[in-house]
Amino acid sequence: MKLALSRIHMVLGGITMLLIVLQFFLAGVGIFGAGDIDMHRSVGYLITVLAALLLLLALAGMLGRQRILFSALLLVLLIVQIALIESDEPWVMAFHPLNGLLILGAGSQMMRYGREAMRGGQVAESSTLRASPGE
Repeated sequence: MKLALSRIHMVLGGITMLLIVLQFFLAGVGIFGAGDIDMHRSVGYLITVLAALLLLLALAGMLGRQRILFSALLLVLLIVQIALIESDEPWVMAFHPLNGLLILGAGSQMMRYGREAMRGGQVAESSTLRASPGE
C-alpha cells in the first residue's frame, strides 16, 4: 500500500508541478492582455485542491518526514497565495508573485525527496520479504 501511495503521490505531484509552471504563463496572459485572468485563478484553486490531496497521501502513506513537510508547506503557501491576492492592500498583493516562486520551490523539493525515496528503495511494501545476504 505504501508503494502504491508513493507512486500516486509522485504522479499527482508531477501534474501539480506542471500546473504550477503553467500558472506563470497564465498570469502573463492575464497581465499582458492576451486573455483574462480567470484561467489563472481557476488553475490556482485546482492546484490548492491537489496540494491538499498530496498532503493526505503523504500522511496516509507515511511517506517520510520530508515529503510530508514539503506537501504541508506547499498547501500552506497556496493558502497564503489566495489570501495575498484577495487582500485589499496593493502592497500585500505585490507579494503574490514572490510567493509563487516559493510555491515552485516547495513543490520542487517535495518532488526531489519523492524521487530520492523511490530510487533509494526507501519506499517498500511492509509485507515484502527480503532474502538475507546468505540466502
